[in-house]
Amino acid sequence: MKQAKGKRLLAALLALAMFVGLTACGGPSEKTSSPGNDSSEKSAAESGSKAESSEASAGTNADPVTIDMLLVSDGNSKDKEQQVEDAINAILEPALNTTVKFMMVSYADHTEKINLVLASGDKLDLYEPFQSYDNFYANGYMMDISGYGEYYKDIAELLGEGYMECAQIDGVQYGLPSLKDLAQDTCVIFRTDALEAVNADVNDIKNFDDLHDVLVKLKEAYPDITPLMGGSQGSALGNLRGDFDNNQMADILGNGLGVLMDPVNSTEVTDYYQSKSYEQLCNYMYAWKQEGLLDRDSLTSGLDLMRAGKSLCSGYALSPKATAEAGTSAGSDVTAWKVYVDANPLAMTSNAWTWCVNSNCETPERALEMLNFMYTNKEIQNLLAWGIEGEDYQVISDEGVGVIDYMEGQDSGTVNYYQWTKYSFPNNFLQYVMKGTNPHQWEEMDEWNKSADISLAMGFNFDATNVTTQIAACTNVVNEYNNALTGGELDRAVALPEFIQKLKSAGIDEIVKEKQTQLDQWLEAKKK
Repeated sequence: MKQAKGKRLLAALLALAMFVGLTACGGPSEKTSSPGNDSSEKSAAESGSKAESSEASAGTNADPVTIDMLLVSDGNSKDKEQQVEDAINAILEPALNTTVKFMMVSYADHTEKINLVLASGDKLDLYEPFQSYDNFYANGYMMDISGYGEYYKDIAELLGEGYMECAQIDGVQYGLPSLKDLAQDTCVIFRTDALEAVNADVNDIKNFDDLHDVLVKLKEAYPDITPLMGGSQGSALGNLRGDFDNNQMADILGNGLGVLMDPVNSTEVTDYYQSKSYEQLCNYMYAWKQEGLLDRDSLTSGLDLMRAGKSLCSGYALSPKATAEAGTSAGSDVTAWKVYVDANPLAMTSNAWTWCVNSNCETPERALEMLNFMYTNKEIQNLLAWGIEGEDYQVISDEGVGVIDYMEGQDSGTVNYYQWTKYSFPNNFLQYVMKGTNPHQWEEMDEWNKSADISLAMGFNFDATNVTTQIAACTNVVNEYNNALTGGELDRAVALPEFIQKLKSAGIDEIVKEKQTQLDQWLEAKKK
């Protein structure tokens, strides 16, 4: 029993990888594929059965219901968003007698606005908690959906047991993770033409000192541009959490307040903000800011700043689709430098993009039934990701999952519907890929996921109930200092000691202790 349970998370990685491979083999008219099937043909047939089953269920839904669902969205025409919502409802209503009403919030405003909505008790049925999963659980904003498994059985099959565990607290299911890249890594995205202009090769960048030298060259070649810019998502490299000396990404254990610095080999929970690595990062960023190499525009995304010619590089989440995805948003060919050079990506519990049912939802069965339908419906996924076919994009090839291009005269900067946050939607593996992107990127994601190192804490979710006050206080302190420190706006020598002292006063040590206790108990329970 011990050995079997210990392999669950690896099995989940492999199951997800198999799903990716099967999905990528289908044409653009197919629905989704299930992991573990013997062939893509069988997968497609079973997917059709799932869709028919979902459609058949409409007959049992005598009463029409509207589900309010929050989406992270930036820069779209409101009229176009309404058209997309209407098109999705044209699919949902006849199938389920259900319609959806989207609440669109920007990435920058997500945490503040969702907190206000949840605290007010206003109607909101489905949402993703971003980095507040444990805090929302502690505040009672998440419904226990364990008893509603029949309504999301397709999602559970697609994700596999180990991945489903990533959304559990004390063995209770509180959410359903989006189907996306499971392994995580981070990079700096450069405009390729800028690198070529200064004869720089990312393969020669081994550390922050080498990165600095490239930024200096870029500044000399483009004196009117700040090379490295952060945006609405925060300071350019403010989301980095890892051991730079040992080339290891940290496991942030949900909210980043208490992390595993060496997650493959150690289960010791520590405060990242008191680490040597964080001090190093702040030192570099402050120096770069003084040299004119680093800045931030809190109103615009980092990639949009690149598109506008205001920067030449920005931090980004690394995966096989990163350069194609970022290049589309940046409006140019881009090249990625992997921050943790030569290290494998890391598979850890990630519940930021996990779909949760609000605890005050009056129709959880219908909300979950609709979500399940969305996970398995390719047309809905591409309406969410790309907008209206024939208006916002055109399908130009059925290779892989399907290849698209913008309509003539349009690009990501001029099209009325563009979602750079499409990774947050329920099932990424059903989304078309843009022209110029590897049409088989989802198959590459298969290899990516299988290559990952697995955190010893993967599957662990922190119950913040005992330290809710401390988490709220520490989050406020982090919001006050982190972007300013990692954006080079504050002198580390002065501000970092203040930051750490305020964290201690707010209760960071209590959070770390509580998280360590729960992790130890979870690890012990896994042995049984």
